[in-house]
Amino acid sequence: MAITIYALSSPTDGVVRYIGKAIHLPTRYRGHLTEAERGKRKSKKNAWIKKLLKNGLKPNVETIEVVEDIEADATEKYYIANYKDLGYKLLNMTDGGDGGVMSEEVRKRWSEIRKGRPSPNKGRTLPREWVDKMIASKTGKNIGKDSHRSRPILKIDKITNEVICEYESITEAGKANGRRTSINNVLSGYTKTAAGFKWEYKK
Repeated sequence: MAITIYALSSPTDGVVRYIGKAIHLPTRYRGHLTEAERGKRKSKKNAWIKKLLKNGLKPNVETIEVVEDIEADATEKYYIANYKDLGYKLLNMTDGGDGGVMSEEVRKRWSEIRKGRPSPNKGRTLPREWVDKMIASKTGKNIGKDSHRSRPILKIDKITNEVICEYESITEAGKANGRRTSINNVLSGYTKTAAGFKWEYKK
């Protein structure tokens, strides 16, 4: 089963505030909003989302990585640790994984499952585009068309394969079409279309 590791970030400055995992990301995202609105569960993450909602805003959600369920806990922990190391004040209540402290029995079972399998974290570094985003959000630098690492994006008719429009960056494409995360998922190979179109990096 595929599990999505995702990030919730501020809609005003793009700073990542929460890392999570989900079987179906759209459903999990709606769950975050509903949980915050109802206010039944007290947490810093819910308080943050509730404040955004009161101001007519919603957190951005974006896929970081899609992994097999056997690697989901370790991968979530990996990203939470990496973002914290970079100075991000995440609103996660735990270090990730199963949402709490593992019992000794669970630790033993996990160890047996992982035996003989290479660690999903070995040699892994954060994707370059995410590192760029982190640096940009912390320094106030533009990560859109003025970034030296931005790449032109092509909007393509899904039937004729005709290039309809070219954007200087994924940020510009997202603003123009209101589907930044969906476009990113197409470019990352997770989905085929977004907003009714195909999307590719210009070669």
